[in-house]
Amino acid sequence: MGECVPTAEAAAAAGRWVTVCGNLAEVTYRPGTAGQPTFLNFGRPYPNPTFVAVIWGEARPRFDPVPEARFRPGQRLCVSGQVEVYRGTPQVVITDPAQLRPC
Repeated sequence: MGECVPTAEAAAAAGRWVTVCGNLAEVTYRPGTAGQPTFLNFGRPYPNPTFVAVIWGEARPRFDPVPEARFRPGQRLCVSGQVEVYRGTPQVVITDPAQLRPC
């Protein structure tokens, strides 16, 4: 599963496979945006989340129920994956539902 870090420290883990744990602030599906992403924003809602888990449209069929029905703001989640920093915000791209779990 990898090293466990809080969302506020995720940027320091850039480039490593870790498990990031924190409180979900919002879940947003953007079907009209290129790649049809679903954003799971942690800590604070967009535009200033502490950490983001991204599920691209091609991975959505693997989720049943869909992420916005499965996860709720205020829920504590752990996200496993390689941390990248995109526009100053740490993120993990989710390709498999097993990368997300309540904690």
